[in-house]
Amino acid sequence: MWTGRSFIETGIAPGLLALSLLLTSAQGLHAEWTRMGGPTLPEVSEFVTHAGRLIIGTDYNDHGEVFVSQDNGYTWSNAGLPNGGVSCMLSHDNELFVGGYLTGIYRSSDSGENWEQIGAELGFNSSVEALIALADGSLLAGLDDGFAQPLFRSTDGGDTWTALEGAPSLRCYTLLETGGVILAGGETTGVWRSVNGGDTWVSSSSGLPESASVHALAEQDGVLYAAAGSVMNRQKVYCSEDAGLSWTLLSTNLPEFWNVKVHDLLAVGDDLYLAASAISGDEGLYHSSDGGFSWARINEEIAGEAGVSAMIQLEDTLLIGTEYGVFRSAIAAVDWQASSTGASGVCGGTATFWTGDRLLVANDQSSLTHSGLQHTTDFGDTWTAAEGELAATTAVDFLQLEAAVYAAFYGFSRGVGVSQDGGLSFSATGTGMDNSVVLKCLAMSDDGLLAGSWTGLWRLNADTASWSLISNPGVVYDLVTHEGWIYAGLYPGGVIRSQDGVNWESTGSGLAETERVNDLLQIGDTLLAALNSNRVVRLVEGVWEDIEFPAATPVALAEVGGTLLVGCGLGEIWVKPVTGEWQLFDDGFYSLSCTDLQIAGDRLVLATRGGGFWTRPLSEVPISTDLTAALVSESGWNLQAWPNPFNPSTSIPFTLMDSQQLSLRIYDLQGRLVQTLAEGVFSAGSHRVQWQPQGIASGVYVIQLSGVSHRESIRATLLK
Repeated sequence: MWTGRSFIETGIAPGLLALSLLLTSAQGLHAEWTRMGGPTLPEVSEFVTHAGRLIIGTDYNDHGEVFVSQDNGYTWSNAGLPNGGVSCMLSHDNELFVGGYLTGIYRSSDSGENWEQIGAELGFNSSVEALIALADGSLLAGLDDGFAQPLFRSTDGGDTWTALEGAPSLRCYTLLETGGVILAGGETTGVWRSVNGGDTWVSSSSGLPESASVHALAEQDGVLYAAAGSVMNRQKVYCSEDAGLSWTLLSTNLPEFWNVKVHDLLAVGDDLYLAASAISGDEGLYHSSDGGFSWARINEEIAGEAGVSAMIQLEDTLLIGTEYGVFRSAIAAVDWQASSTGASGVCGGTATFWTGDRLLVANDQSSLTHSGLQHTTDFGDTWTAAEGELAATTAVDFLQLEAAVYAAFYGFSRGVGVSQDGGLSFSATGTGMDNSVVLKCLAMSDDGLLAGSWTGLWRLNADTASWSLISNPGVVYDLVTHEGWIYAGLYPGGVIRSQDGVNWESTGSGLAETERVNDLLQIGDTLLAALNSNRVVRLVEGVWEDIEFPAATPVALAEVGGTLLVGCGLGEIWVKPVTGEWQLFDDGFYSLSCTDLQIAGDRLVLATRGGGFWTRPLSEVPISTDLTAALVSESGWNLQAWPNPFNPSTSIPFTLMDSQQLSLRIYDLQGRLVQTLAEGVFSAGSHRVQWQPQGIASGVYVIQLSGVSHRESIRATLLK
């Protein structure tokens, strides 16, 4: 049992931070979280240029986001607008408008930095499929909520909207204005036409199939083009030379699209491009150089010959949006290059881990475009999928021992995988664990590798390379080991402990057997638990005490320089400095559900259920400015070791009230000197010494800090 006082009471700083960080004044609340690019590719649904920037909207199963590029689409950053999937965008009069599925219209007046939802008259939950600005400065919106609705117009920049009484009711797919003529196309309604700014409309579908669905409209040198089809007539391209009064079939060799949606038509000089996608069939990007009579598909070299859902011309470059991200090519060259750096599709993160060289992230296969374990060395600019059958599924926890990185996987393949190359590839650790086992966590005890699951605790026998179920205390959600004890957070069942993993006992009073443990965190000699009952508690001399957490659903715990961080299931991040009060720490963060919170080098990394991965420098975490009060307890120097148990190294922080002569030495349990880590005069303030043992066996060692009149000792466990 721990006997030390809580770090929140005494101000113990366990030493994750270097001295430079500890001497930084509290500053954390002025900055913001930023979403990392990747690790899944964005399904691009729309392009627009605005204020010198290129902007994409994304969509995946009616969920999407907006990304901004200031270098013509080579790199991207998130614009902070999650919605139901972007269906249209419009740049007009220094303002940017985004229409989405079931989210109405959003407007930004500062190039995507800040957003407001507008269009209450349309319904904030409406699906806005088409937006255009008319020659008179008014805006026109077409809706597709699954049933026919009128067109809406705004004459005040989007503040208010009015249904056009003379307009047809339709499931609108596309809008176009050219030469004072407005055209609207939709499901089974053909083309409707207005020549008086939208006040009155007439059907204008002569030459189109009966009950044609018109998906895209374009104009080139006074000629109008329409992509249209019907139940009995597959998608084809038609043209009109009389401003939409009548239409003529053009596409003699365009593939017979069936169950294929044409998303866009684009005229570039004398050329036409058509973007189409489908569940199956001849989807992709098609090009015509003879006015739409003959067509050729030109995106075969793109991964999967993907469907194309958006396109835009930037000078002599063509950019297309696909389910595999953004691709670019010189217009005449058709040499496609991926161009999605920094952008991301929908991704649900379950766990993150920093190996020292790269960040590993685990993606929930049920909520992603591209699932599995991936890694990055540049915090989200570029990503690589980990190799191995297990790595293609979902990981829920990681553990590193020397050069080996372990990961617990579930999905279509389950088990514990091990990587000997820093997380690049994973292979199975052993036999005996059935594929039905749902793993939750990993830990290392004196007896070997442990895995917690829905069905209890498993142990790996290193000699036989086989797993066995050693006990079933309940659903083991998290594991912590300390000084020969195994602590298990159950779901439900509170926190229990064992020395052999077989026989379990209570850790103390204050927790009901019905408590569900979301996360455990060991800080020095203090154990903390995040509970599903909206509590954060600590174990103090056999009693679980509340830390009076001010929010709901704490699911992830972390510690930086004596500051406790808590990520919540409802999208909040809270911090409690050593000598301060709880503060919100979620500026810039907009995802709804935190799942994991870890330290990666000099950064925090946050995983979310459906909003990707977020990062923030450790230097922005608020810490106490009074080092004497925050870092020095009544007992002395507050000698610590973190992590503990450890492998391959541990950090040893301590704090001095005044300058003095000290020695820092390592002894074994028989009192024999193993190593002298430091010796000399140390100044007042905070210090940290790194211990990376070489050539000694696993076991418990004594770390002793000695001065002229005072001595402190702690134990640390080396696991190999």
